[in-house]
Amino acid sequence: MKSSQFFILLILVIMILMAVTNPGMDDYVSWVADQSSEDATSRFEELITSFVGEPMIRRATSRDNYVIFSIYETDIPDLNGEESSTTIGVFGNFFVLNSPD
Repeated sequence: MKSSQFFILLILVIMILMAVTNPGMDDYVSWVADQSSEDATSRFEELITSFVGEPMIRRATSRDNYVIFSIYETDIPDLNGEESSTTIGVFGNFFVLNSPD
């Protein structure tokens, strides 16, 4: 097998793996809820996040699915208006690209 054919096959296998492990909206909502629970400063905040958080996150988030990865945009209400958080989902993981301070 030529090295160029091997390279093309390798890229194809990686892209298939990326498509199979592209996290969905449910994965993202669970991940954000888990992150919020970890950041909670009291048991009360943790309970509120677990009961109310997931539906609120789902409503505030849009997903752009590019098959091999997804970009999630979550609009977070703030006293100064609305802030936006952008996260990329790839290989079953999430990486925050920008987040409100």
